[in-house]
Amino acid sequence: MDYAANECSGPVAIRYPKGSVSSRETADAFAISKAEIIKQGSDTAIFTCGKMTDVAIKAASMLSELGICCSVVNLRTVKPIDEQCIQTICQNVKTVFTLEDNINIGGVGDTVTSVANKYNVKCVKLGFPCQFIQHGKQDELFDIYSLTSEKISRIIKEELK
Repeated sequence: MDYAANECSGPVAIRYPKGSVSSRETADAFAISKAEIIKQGSDTAIFTCGKMTDVAIKAASMLSELGICCSVVNLRTVKPIDEQCIQTICQNVKTVFTLEDNINIGGVGDTVTSVANKYNVKCVKLGFPCQFIQHGKQDELFDIYSLTSEKISRIIKEELK
């Protein structure tokens, strides 16, 4: 937020998530439009940001136990996005996944898909559908919409068959 308030010369949108954010984020490590490759994998990749980063890490760990080597990329910012990082990952896999606690239209999923398509890489968007989302506790909603680590790892496993 310090950057947004004191250094950015253009408009900035800051999203405050309900609950907590990933324990991985620190002010020192944050760079606008610079992704962080948390885990390197050779079979597929999960692109994510914000609080879903910890969910993606756990899902990748579950996939590892099944013999699926999955990269986890924390994009940190949606716009501008680290297109070079997405390109690098897409050159080595056939399918990538996006994970966000937002609707699937207009966010991380669409942005990553536009880059993945240039490399004929399939992009599966995991997030909320573009419809009214009922009110409820986050963990309950994540379970209903298959955004838990367990359900994400199953979806990825099935998609890669």
